[in-house]
Amino acid sequence: MCVASYSLSWYQTPLDPNLLLLLLLYFIFLLSAMASSSASSDDTNPFATAPVPISVATAQLINIKSHVPVTLDLGDSNFGTWRTFFNITFRKFGLMDHVDGTVNAHAMLADAEWTQIDTCIVSWLYTTLSYDLLSAVIHPTDNAYGAWTAIGSQFLDNVVQCTVQARQAFHALHQADMTITEYCGKIKVLSDTLRDVGSPLTNQDLVVNLLSGLNDSSPTASPPSRRRGRP
Repeated sequence: MCVASYSLSWYQTPLDPNLLLLLLLYFIFLLSAMASSSASSDDTNPFATAPVPISVATAQLINIKSHVPVTLDLGDSNFGTWRTFFNITFRKFGLMDHVDGTVNAHAMLADAEWTQIDTCIVSWLYTTLSYDLLSAVIHPTDNAYGAWTAIGSQFLDNVVQCTVQARQAFHALHQADMTITEYCGKIKVLSDTLRDVGSPLTNQDLVVNLLSGLNDSSPTASPPSRRRGRP
């Protein structure tokens, strides 16, 4: 008589080392990209020249949707993505001084070109907001810095509540019917959210939570072992 026994839990069987390596490399790549982006913004080059801002004529012709393909909404976890696209756009066009607080917009009212570009930026920001969010932040006399900070405050003011909700969602996340790519993407969105509110996850948190949330039938887990007894 043959006796067959099966392991009952995926964690009792060894993980496929090749698939596990691919999964970990994927996550390391995401983390490296995040770290590189953060480091590049903090680096200072004493030999670098000041960025040259675009002209008013150029600013007026820009279709901001082609540079920021995201509609920011209070119900979506896309603030980090939206802000990243805009930061890239501001650096690309030499316009960071309009939103980083280094220049007082009221002191620049006599500079017609600077003020016109500032107004273009306000229009860009408003154009990429959902209707509900736009209704909450729009102001007829806003400058770029005022609009930028008002939008950010909608997502960052209630930091404690946002942190608690994001961490609960992160630890409760399971793969379910998602593919590995979709599952990793969800984890990255929550990781970005926590980073944005000043509560970043460690690499260990990310890897442990990723592995613990995999399905029993995930391709990263070996199929149940089957041992045959002696007849």
